[in-house]
Amino acid sequence: MFPKIKIIAWDVSVPYNITQYSINMFELIEEINSVLVFYTCPKKSNDKGDFIAIMDETLSSHGSDVMWKWVIDADGFGIAQAKEIPLALRIINLIMTKYSKGLTQVEIVNPTWQVHSMLFVIKPFLDEAAIGKIRIREGTVDYENRF
Repeated sequence: MFPKIKIIAWDVSVPYNITQYSINMFELIEEINSVLVFYTCPKKSNDKGDFIAIMDETLSSHGSDVMWKWVIDADGFGIAQAKEIPLALRIINLIMTKYSKGLTQVEIVNPTWQVHSMLFVIKPFLDEAAIGKIRIREGTVDYENRF
C-alpha cells in the first residue's frame, strides 16, 4: 500500500498577472524574485500539441539553470485526465532529468478528487525533494476574475 500524499497548505497569495489567459498548454505568466512562473490549465488550453515537447522547448529556451515554478490549474480535471498516468510519468521524467534543479514549487489550484487520486498513484515515482515542492491549494481559485 502506498503512503498518503502529504499535502502542504498554500501559505501566501501571489497575484499572478495573467494577461493572455491560458492560450498555450504551458506559458510564462510572471517573474517573481528571479523565479519564472509557468501556468497550465488543460481545460482552457487551445493548444492540442505534444505537451512534453512544448514544456521542454519552453523551459530550455530560458536556459538549463532557470529557476521556475509551475502553477497547474486543475479546474475541470476529471477521470479522463486522471487516467493519463503515462503522460504524468513522462512529465516527471522530463522534470527530474532536465529541470529539477531549478524547480522551486509545483502549485496545484482548484484540485478535484481525481487530482488527489492521480497524486496518490504517481507519488512512488517521486523523490522526497520533489514531493516537498508540491503545494495544493484547496478550494476554488478564479484566475480570470482574481485581478
